[in-house]
Amino acid sequence: MSASHDLHHQIETNLVRSSRVLTFSPTLEARYQKDIDKKRKLHISRSHLAGFLAYNSFLICEWFLLDALFMQALLWHMLAAIPTLISLYWVKQAASPRSRERYAAVPCLAGLFAALVILFMVPPMDRLLGLFSLPLMIVYANNTVALPFRIALPFNAIVVPVVIACTFVMQMAPDKALYISCIATVTAIYSLLSNYWLERSERHAYLLNLKEALRIQALAHSNRTLQTLSDTDPLTGVANRRYFVTAFDEFWTRFQANGKPFALLMLDVDYFKPFNDQYGHPAGDNCLQRVVLGLRDQLRDENLLARYGGEEFAILLPYCTQEQARSIAERLRAAVEELAIPHLARGDEGKVVTVSIGVATCATDAMPSTREALIEAADRALYQAKHNGRNQVMAAQETDSHVIIAHPLHTPVPDIKPADLRQALHEHRLQLYYQSIHRCPSNTPVGCEALLRWHDPVHGVVSPELFIPLAERSGLIIELGDWVLRKACQQACQWSEPLFVAVNVSPLQFADPHLADRIGAILTETGLAPNRLVLELTEGVPLNITQQVRLSFRQLRAMGIHLSLDDYCTGYANVAYLLGLEFDSIKIDRSVLLMNEPDKRKVLLRALLDMSRAFNVKVIAEGIETQEQLDLLNELDCDFAQGFLMARPVPAEHLRHIEHIKMERAACIG
Repeated sequence: MSASHDLHHQIETNLVRSSRVLTFSPTLEARYQKDIDKKRKLHISRSHLAGFLAYNSFLICEWFLLDALFMQALLWHMLAAIPTLISLYWVKQAASPRSRERYAAVPCLAGLFAALVILFMVPPMDRLLGLFSLPLMIVYANNTVALPFRIALPFNAIVVPVVIACTFVMQMAPDKALYISCIATVTAIYSLLSNYWLERSERHAYLLNLKEALRIQALAHSNRTLQTLSDTDPLTGVANRRYFVTAFDEFWTRFQANGKPFALLMLDVDYFKPFNDQYGHPAGDNCLQRVVLGLRDQLRDENLLARYGGEEFAILLPYCTQEQARSIAERLRAAVEELAIPHLARGDEGKVVTVSIGVATCATDAMPSTREALIEAADRALYQAKHNGRNQVMAAQETDSHVIIAHPLHTPVPDIKPADLRQALHEHRLQLYYQSIHRCPSNTPVGCEALLRWHDPVHGVVSPELFIPLAERSGLIIELGDWVLRKACQQACQWSEPLFVAVNVSPLQFADPHLADRIGAILTETGLAPNRLVLELTEGVPLNITQQVRLSFRQLRAMGIHLSLDDYCTGYANVAYLLGLEFDSIKIDRSVLLMNEPDKRKVLLRALLDMSRAFNVKVIAEGIETQEQLDLLNELDCDFAQGFLMARPVPAEHLRHIEHIKMERAACIG
């Protein structure tokens, strides 16, 4: 990718100077000559073949003019043909562009010499007619063969003086000599200009075509990379939930078509949240990576291992009975335990990381009613295993040809209802925190992202991952979104410097036909300049790009509001959105920076940056936690960065003075 970037830079440089110089930088010139070599050799061969036929057509005139000397003229024509044929062979075999063009000029020189000899064989009274044929050699070399300007110029510098010299040698009348000399000179000038302009335009067109080809190549490479990323969990390298759903549908379709059984295993790392709290998120990421390696060692190529979410994994086992599935699951459980990853914050008697596994089998004698029923059965079996003490395997029970679980379970997720969220909104329990966004590489703060927080008196701190989907499902997202927009605009107006404020907006809000009007009213009410507001499209639900959505985007952009695509490369946020809608920036998800292979991480980041440049959008990388990550972004010329390394999220009152952001960043780095 770096070579492609360098070539792109050379193209831009040569495009600037292509109107003045008929040559490229050495690397680009070599590529240009290589790309045109086959076409150029074919053109030279065809031109000389046509020239050979045209040149020898003068034998008809010479038959009448030379009479007894015709055979000598014919001999000179044959002598001129020999170097022409030899040069055509040399052109075909030429290994370098310089040799190719020199050989292409040989027939022109040979024809000129033969024409001069024949000219002096013609009776003096007819030499004027013969002299008129010499300017044709100029047109032939400059425009038919299209010799490069650097070769055509010296060729013309030979022919024109030769023509002028012939007028003196033939002792022509001054007026006729001047007339012939002017014709030769003007012909040379005009055909040379044509030669120069043609070569310049061809080279310019080549640069534009190469630039477009590189852009398409970069897009194709980025598409392939993004396709891989869209199917792969960047942290562990296994399939992600999206790919799992597709594969599961294929397994289910085959099962319904021909009864081929398969098993589904749902696996969860025990007490993973206490592990993260005790050892930190980097250690938690490393733990998941080691668990995946342990699981892979026990699985075959046809088995599919996918990260289902967080610390939960799903495994598909084709052609597998329940007993075989249980045996494999037990082997997986034991393999993870044997890794002996220390975990002293479990809360039970265990001291190492373990997993719990739920098993559900799809077979003709125990057919689930739907694919969802099979997933639910495996999920319930998993929670039964956790309920029974963890670090064990639990299989779904089979009754009445339906896969069920004997004992229903309760998940530890807080029982949050839409009414709770509505009450929290009306009773002012919601609060905005702000995390700054910094320009690379200067680390200058340019804006802040508004982050919604909910502190509930009963449930404590409620994660946005819980209440945002709840708001989207219950229809509260419009009211909640308007509250966040109004509050963020009000608070941004109180900042000491005009930073932009980025607000997350659900796809459901963008589908609302009144979105632009409501945002316009909020901006008027709060007095915030539209160019200080950035709307980030989130990935909670897929966005159906309808005419209404496109209209909302156009209206918002016309107001001066900036639009950003959040969590790019994860979930629903993909290149289809960039193709269908106009964004000012994209935000790369932190999972890209957490890839465990540095080389792949760098290649992927470069591909994403190349993709963004192709779409003319800025790039914000979020989740920056280490100086190494920031250095990599600076090396790749990323536009903006956001993360704990620069500043942690803080309440609005801490942002009244911009100095707090700078102090916060210094504290995080120190």
